[in-house]
Amino acid sequence: MSIPKGMKALKSSSSFVEVEIDRCCDWQGLYCSDEGWHYFRAVLQEYKENPKLKYEKSILKIYYKKYQPQTLLECLFYGEENQYEHLVTNELLELPWGIRFKSPDKNHQHYGPNSKSFGEKEINRIINVYESISTEGYQPEKYKDGYIRGFYLRRGDDYRFMITGGQHRLAALKELGYESIVVKIHVKDKRVVDRKDVKNWKNVREGMYNEELALKVFDQFFDQNGREKAEKIGVI
Repeated sequence: MSIPKGMKALKSSSSFVEVEIDRCCDWQGLYCSDEGWHYFRAVLQEYKENPKLKYEKSILKIYYKKYQPQTLLECLFYGEENQYEHLVTNELLELPWGIRFKSPDKNHQHYGPNSKSFGEKEINRIINVYESISTEGYQPEKYKDGYIRGFYLRRGDDYRFMITGGQHRLAALKELGYESIVVKIHVKDKRVVDRKDVKNWKNVREGMYNEELALKVFDQFFDQNGREKAEKIGVI
């Protein structure tokens, strides 16, 4: 079976597509690319230098301690959220096209505050995933929900693939030298969120976002790569 890739995959009906890892991002706009930054890949780079790495001495501990956004606006525009408050007419609870923001009370893999036991669990998880793929390779068909999942963002003739499941695997794959991977379209989401369709995005239609703010959020996923946020947080 031929797996569609590149821009052709956006128009395909195939549930499985091949994407470049450097075009994959999480919902906060963090990338595992060499130019970008993601906390899980940063942990793996520390681990490769120090196989005895412990959570208390890791970048993950620092990240969870320093990065504790209280609102979705702060999460998306960290350090610059005040510039966009005038565009907010309702409380932002989701991205313009969906994906809900969870209050950072405790134990959340994307940000702090987190308990020591949770942090230790996360660092062990990413290391175990890395070692497993290093030994066995990426074999998603062998496991239930083994495929990294997500959907496309499209801006003209360019795309990003937003990960909804599999960030540990993505970080491990990139650190192991993979450039592209086969992923699965998340069936609960639209296949493609296209910039030109902003008026039809769920939370624009329902009034949570006006079009200007919705497009500013969308464009961040193309114009930034996570390194900008990491610098503002103070982890690099």
